[in-house]
Amino acid sequence: SNSLVGQLRFADQQWQIEVCDQLMVKIDQQLAMELQQDKPWRAGQWVEIKTGQQGQILAVQSGKQALQCNS
Repeated sequence: SNSLVGQLRFADQQWQIEVCDQLMVKIDQQLAMELQQDKPWRAGQWVEIKTGQQGQILAVQSGKQALQCNS
């Protein structure tokens, strides 16, 4: 599996993860509820996204600010 580091955003009633200003991953409400479990997300929080071979999101975990982003 791959992992991406991004920052959580909440817009248009939907969670999104912004990865290095290049990629915006939108997460539908059902999936967001499953992924959050007992740790509610906060807008602006840095997270690590684990993705499967088809690009499906397997997990979203608290992460450290991405260092590999070229700002």
